[in-house]
Amino acid sequence: MQRRYLIGFLVLALGALFSFVAACGDTEDATFDDEGNLIAGDHELVYKYDGIERSYLVHIPPQIEDASKGNGLPVIVALHGGGMRAEQMSRYTSLNARGDELGIIILYPEGTGLLGEVTFWNAGNCCGKPMEDDVDDVGFILNTIKHLSARSFVDFNRLYATGISNGGMMAYRLACEVPEVFAGIAPVSGALNFDGCDPSTPISVIAFHGTDDERVPYDGGEGTTDDSELLTSDTDNASVEDSLEVFRDADNCESTPEIETSGVVELATWSCDDETVVARVKIEGGEHEWPVDGEANWLSLVGEHEWPVDGEANWLSLVGESGGDANLLMWNFFQRNERPDIDTAGDLSR
Repeated sequence: MQRRYLIGFLVLALGALFSFVAACGDTEDATFDDEGNLIAGDHELVYKYDGIERSYLVHIPPQIEDASKGNGLPVIVALHGGGMRAEQMSRYTSLNARGDELGIIILYPEGTGLLGEVTFWNAGNCCGKPMEDDVDDVGFILNTIKHLSARSFVDFNRLYATGISNGGMMAYRLACEVPEVFAGIAPVSGALNFDGCDPSTPISVIAFHGTDDERVPYDGGEGTTDDSELLTSDTDNASVEDSLEVFRDADNCESTPEIETSGVVELATWSCDDETVVARVKIEGGEHEWPVDGEANWLSLVGEHEWPVDGEANWLSLVGESGGDANLLMWNFFQRNERPDIDTAGDLSR
């Protein structure tokens, strides 16, 4: 979101300067096998894109040992929120644990920003310095997938994107600009803040949002300051309904959704053209946060919910019974969508 930096924030930024200076000389922190492929575990890679040094983290699951060229693993691109770092996103979401369980590569690109420490994404009319400088973050994310694919086994038919806050906004922008690349997106506490969104092909979208979100309000409008009052926002955020309406129109969805509830969560799904689905996960009383255990019986939603276009799938048998969380529901949604026309890294273009 559009932010202006207050005096208190400048003090904080100066405190981060020393770590920034030390980081300038950092190199890749990655481990490869004898054939030049990343082994299972966590890695940091750095490369230049559009004249700027950019970095990303990637978590490779153990199933990579059974993968090969032409038989790669799906990838979830997880985009951090404004002011966050990729490493924080990794710890915050617990996506790596699901990746290990289900055989998914989790990719955490890092945005840009002040001193390289307070990073954002150019999601359209938000946020911060990347927006002001019109940084090509769509191109960077696509190129990062290419960069990874030269070092691991990626299934280009199964590329997905999620993100929180500014990262959720960036996921929306990816769906607007390159819907032919991603088989589905899952914004969390985000908003479609990209003018002129007109997806060229139907794409599945599932949006998670709390009704008490004050940073990116459920019903749209300007968000409030955070607790530290270091950052303020004057971005006019789109509402959840307005954000999803763009994709319901683009996907030619049915007018009436199927509604299910569990705890404080309401799950609404619209079936659409080309077997795509648009879904809304409304968390009553939820705030600006990643969905957590206890808000709903997520496992119940996974086990009992039959997406409108594929009612015969036994989703619970596919994901296992190791416990329920929103990440499980997200993957349940993602895995039924593929992009069969994306075969190689060369197909990843704007």
